Amino acid sequence: FCETHPLFVDLINDCRALFTPDSEDRELYNASWSQPIVNMSALLNSSQTVEEWSLSNYSPWHFYPDKAVGMWGHATSLPSSGYIWVLGSMYEEAKESLAEMVDARWLDARTRALFVEWTAYNANTNLFCVVTFLMETPASGGMLKLPEVQAVRLHRYAANYKLFVILCEILFVVALFFVMYREFVRYKPIGIRKYLSDKWNLLEIAIIANCIVSAGLYIYRYVITRQLFKQMR
Repeated sequence: FCETHPLFVDLINDCRALFTPDSEDRELYNASWSQPIVNMSALLNSSQTVEEWSLSNYSPWHFYPDKAVGMWGHATSLPSSGYIWVLGSMYEEAKESLAEMVDARWLDARTRALFVEWTAYNANTNLFCVVTFLMETPASGGMLKLPEVQAVRLHRYAANYKLFVILCEILFVVALFFVMYREFVRYKPIGIRKYLSDKWNLLEIAIIANCIVSAGLYIYRYVITRQLFKQMR
């Protein structure tokens, strides 16, 4: 909510408040932002979960809650929740979607930030290029642009390096178990208190813990990547 100061009422017709999580619009609208049909709390209280609703009944006029980490803009921190318009993966499809978006006035004066996101894959380098282009509208007006480009390799087992990568992973696991066994042999005869009194042993424990966490995150990333690829198919 924004209220114009009485001294400037004759000069300024309206004003825009700073964006805050409390001021975020969470209503579900009909086309062209007409009268809200139901609020988010009513949806959450229903028997249908947010995941089922968002995937089975997609609409650019429906609010979608947070499902990812937000992003820092120039003016404020922006959450990943909001309203989504899917442009499609083909040029003609995206062109028609943009024309429909303009005709429906999906972007208006209440839009405080626009995220344009797409992903491109280069088979020659086996890299995914994830592009996020943020256009932020601060309370003072205008538009601030913030591009973000990330290159990631999600296909770990490419044709040319598949055996080499698998061999490195096996060697890493073997080395990890060897170091764990070695430290167990050192600890057993002297006891936990004397073992922990040596700073080098503490360093070994930290290295082992770091390797275990890294291996867990690596496996988690592999599982999530496989699930995403199945959804894309």
